[in-house]
Amino acid sequence: MKKINFKIQDMGCQNCAAAIRSELEKLPGVLEINLDPETKAACVGCDENACSKETVFQAVRKAGFTPEK
Repeated sequence: MKKINFKIQDMGCQNCAAAIRSELEKLPGVLEINLDPETKAACVGCDENACSKETVFQAVRKAGFTPEK
């Protein structure tokens, strides 16, 4: 499992995290999602062959937030 660590500066509350989690859960190969609105940290664990950093970032954008590379 590879882990993708990044920040989401406009994630400010648990409702924001829930919206992001909802989009990430739709991606094939996602095994683990850790979101912390207080520190703006995000960590997504996924199958190396099933998802990429760009796919994860697209899902975050679809939820209405901006991931930082």
